[in-house]
Amino acid sequence: MSGTETLLPYLKEPAKEGQPTIIVDTREASAAPKIVKGLIKLKEVYVKPFILIEGYLPIVYKFSKIQPASVWGAMFALAKQGIYMIHTNSHRETIDFLYIAAKQEQIVEKRAPIVHAIKKTETLGDAQIFFLASLPNIGREKAVSILDLYQTPMNALLNVDRWAKEAYGLGPVITERVRQVLHTPYRA
Repeated sequence: MSGTETLLPYLKEPAKEGQPTIIVDTREASAAPKIVKGLIKLKEVYVKPFILIEGYLPIVYKFSKIQPASVWGAMFALAKQGIYMIHTNSHRETIDFLYIAAKQEQIVEKRAPIVHAIKKTETLGDAQIFFLASLPNIGREKAVSILDLYQTPMNALLNVDRWAKEAYGLGPVITERVRQVLHTPYRA
């Protein structure tokens, strides 16, 4: 999986004027249903590159085996690397913070929401799969199928017009969309 497949179900409706878009990875959605339920009332979901810690820490420390020094040490190490950290006490505060942050970026500062799937690839094969999986409607399974058939990403791209006939799981609609992405000149 390239990472972006889990975001697509939340991008169904176009953004409304004056409303920010918030993108939540479906893997996060299953772990934090109260937050997602609250955000769905915004009709959209958005990934933001910072770490948000939710929960009243004294209670967390009291009822878990987590040592405060471990939490503060991790927070300090992340801060030294320039990673922003936000703390909220409840899911309601988390929802409010995410909404305000998205509104500030998108409405006030006029920045469009951008989804960047970031994946560290371990092997050359992983990198090849990740590259092809990033094409529209491809994903990991289809990328592997394409590589099995064409052996290299370059061969696959050179033969994109034959994908619908030769590659498993790729029909004319997906093939045409990929072909458009590869052959249409870029316009800002």
